[in-house]
Amino acid sequence: MEADDVLAADTQLRDFGLDSLGVVELLSSLERTYDVRFVDDALHIDNFATPQVLWSTLSTMR
Repeated sequence: MEADDVLAADTQLRDFGLDSLGVVELLSSLERTYDVRFVDDALHIDNFATPQVLWSTLSTMR
């Protein structure tokens, strides 16, 4: 993903190249940035489908 790519709330993150390694890196970054821990139930790949779904998941942890 390039810095100038538009990322809409419903953008499929897989379409932008988010793979399993990317999910792990994103997960780690989100946990550090927002001082949260993703519980096992939140680690489902569907929770990383779009920015909107991911933000909703993250919001329940705060």
